[in-house]
Amino acid sequence: MRHSTDQIDDLARRAFAREPGASLAFGTRLRLRIQGEQAAARRRRTRLIAGSTITALAASVVLVLVLTVNWSRPVPKASTQAGLPAREVPAPKDGPKGEHAQPRPDTQPEPRPPAHSPTQTPGERTPDGPLPEIRERPQPAPDVKPEPGPGPRQTPQPGTEEPPVKPAEVEKPDPATEPPPKTAPRERKELGAVLSLDRAARGKVRYGDTESWREFTPGEKLLDGAQLQAAAPVAFNLGRALLRFEGEIVLHAQDGGCRVELLEDSLYADNLALDLQLEITAGELRARLAGVATFSVSSSGLRLDVLHGRVDTARGAVSENSAALLTRRGLTRRAFMRDARLFKELPSRLVLREELETEPAGGLYSGLIKAGLAVSRGGNDAVAFKFRPLHALLPGEVIRVRFRASKAKSLLVQMFDEKRNDNFGHEVSSWKDGQWQTLEFRPAAMLDRGSGKVKPDVGTEFVNFQFHIEGAQDALLEIDWIEIVRVEE
Repeated sequence: MRHSTDQIDDLARRAFAREPGASLAFGTRLRLRIQGEQAAARRRRTRLIAGSTITALAASVVLVLVLTVNWSRPVPKASTQAGLPAREVPAPKDGPKGEHAQPRPDTQPEPRPPAHSPTQTPGERTPDGPLPEIRERPQPAPDVKPEPGPGPRQTPQPGTEEPPVKPAEVEKPDPATEPPPKTAPRERKELGAVLSLDRAARGKVRYGDTESWREFTPGEKLLDGAQLQAAAPVAFNLGRALLRFEGEIVLHAQDGGCRVELLEDSLYADNLALDLQLEITAGELRARLAGVATFSVSSSGLRLDVLHGRVDTARGAVSENSAALLTRRGLTRRAFMRDARLFKELPSRLVLREELETEPAGGLYSGLIKAGLAVSRGGNDAVAFKFRPLHALLPGEVIRVRFRASKAKSLLVQMFDEKRNDNFGHEVSSWKDGQWQTLEFRPAAMLDRGSGKVKPDVGTEFVNFQFHIEGAQDALLEIDWIEIVRVEE
């Protein structure tokens, strides 16, 4: 049954106003349709307003994706896109169930709803036939920002291309965080060696706090950083300098010399007439030695007793045969004294030694080198060489010569003083003919050849060394080695 337009409009008005005699199902569908149209209009306005915002956000997302390192995860897609079938909306509760109900006799038939009416229960019919199925309007895809990191892949939508996925980049180690390459242990400089020690010394040595203490014996080499302990005096050398300590010290190499850190007890040091710079420290207190002195550390400060030469400090100098106490406040004079423990059985300090395997540095000007020996050329000759540099007479100096004389009548040792223009000599009083022996004498006891009464002073500079032999024409003098040492008196 067909209705005219006026009748349909009147029926719709009555159903919308819920007047008596109006169809409840038709009114419900009409209200749903109107509400759907209003919601669709609002969505269109919202899409128009949000269009520019979504476009800007999409551009930002693309830029972030281009600049992001991790491409292992594609941009997630919304689950609902245009073109997919919408789920069916269940019929309202007030609508008929099952087969379409017949209109009552006292009511007019309901008009056919437009093609785009709200959804209804499947199989429900209007008085003029079944209503067409209404599909939901497509919803815009939500703006979802991608998150870095792995995640589930989304199923691509029909008609769209999934952007290519870049392979995951292997993270390269940061050079700044890589461990530095292992370096070889620092090579320690050799400073000297242990010369002698008493059995009661129980000497120990270590290099650094991480090492264990171990015992040392005479002849052990001492390197930079050596920390030594001894309960009794121990003698050692640093180059040509002679030192002896009791207690605890640490040795340090430095430009032009060495530094001895005195941690406990006392120290004897001798670098008289040497170019080796020797510095003694006790905490913040420092003293530079150019001579012979003893040092002792206590809670009061660093005590200095100078035998020869001088000791310089930031608070002043201490000269020969003087003593002082060095503290942070200054230098306080003290009475000079000798520590008997350090001087007992003190070894001699080597000043010069010529092995005569080759000519000395100053050159041999009498005699000749033969089979590792210096020999004379006849019964009235000498073995003589020049000092280079000049040799200055030291306090406590001793000269030793290992020689063999055959058919000799007299033997004489001389050294020339250029300032006096005269020789100082020592006559050998006894020897064993044809046998090796060692001559030992003090040059400070030599007499000048002019008067035979004058002795050389400490500091006298000698130009040369001569060993004369007088005897038969076939007399012979052979010298194995010559050495000059200093012995503390």
